[in-house]
Amino acid sequence: MKLTLLSVPIGNLGDITLRVLEVLKTKKNFIVEDTRSFKNLMQHLKIDTDDKEIYAFHDHSAPQELDRLTRLMKDKEVYFVSEAGSPIISDPAYPLVVRAIENGVSVDSHPGASSILTALELSGLPPHPFCFHGFIARENKDKEYLIQKILTMNQSSSCTHILFESPFRILDTLDFMAKTIPTSIEVKICLATELTKMFQRVERFSLKDWEVIKPKINAQGEFVLMIYIDKLEPTSLLVHNEKEIIELAQTVLEGGNKPKVVAKLIAKILNEDIRQVYQKLNRES
Repeated sequence: MKLTLLSVPIGNLGDITLRVLEVLKTKKNFIVEDTRSFKNLMQHLKIDTDDKEIYAFHDHSAPQELDRLTRLMKDKEVYFVSEAGSPIISDPAYPLVVRAIENGVSVDSHPGASSILTALELSGLPPHPFCFHGFIARENKDKEYLIQKILTMNQSSSCTHILFESPFRILDTLDFMAKTIPTSIEVKICLATELTKMFQRVERFSLKDWEVIKPKINAQGEFVLMIYIDKLEPTSLLVHNEKEIIELAQTVLEGGNKPKVVAKLIAKILNEDIRQVYQKLNRES
């Protein structure tokens, strides 16, 4: 049959589209990211849910739930609603879209509010090109990989990079970025939160001024983090963890110049995979 993605407001209920409102009022079968959030939305919109069939699907749903919903999509017209904004941006709808296409189910979209585009409009940063990276990883090693990816992308052209971050981690993430990205690189930052709500906040600053800006940041609400860096020269792309590099170099100087230690030092400096560096050293020795 058909799967239709419905974008709902990211904060201000006045942003709901007439087309989505009509579907919520008249249609029966809904797949939702969070049943409580969906029922709260419907209550605010004064829409009765007693005659609705509501199915939950989110990032932690079991594989058999995807199978069940696939059968439902093949049999009925179904509408997917995330907690806020577009169902595909935060990824819960992606497996359903793929499964629908694989099974010959028609896919449609009723677009609406987007935190990505709203934040970009407010940022004062160049709007194109831009790249959305999704949620920031929790582990520092993954954050370092992301930073290197962003810097490498800016070797070919400048770009505004957009990411999501939790209020519980936003300060630590910016601390890490400020320590990791070389100070010779000019990084413009924009933080946006509570978008379209009464207490919407937008902060624009240079990463080198982070310690001054940090006390002003009210870490509440989900954040949209935007990063802009002018086109870089290749020599600017190395992300250095200076303390670790110095310690490894000291180990080599003190006589522990085993191939694995040397490989680890070179890999850290060049930001390459340790195993690949080790293999190259063995081939050349």
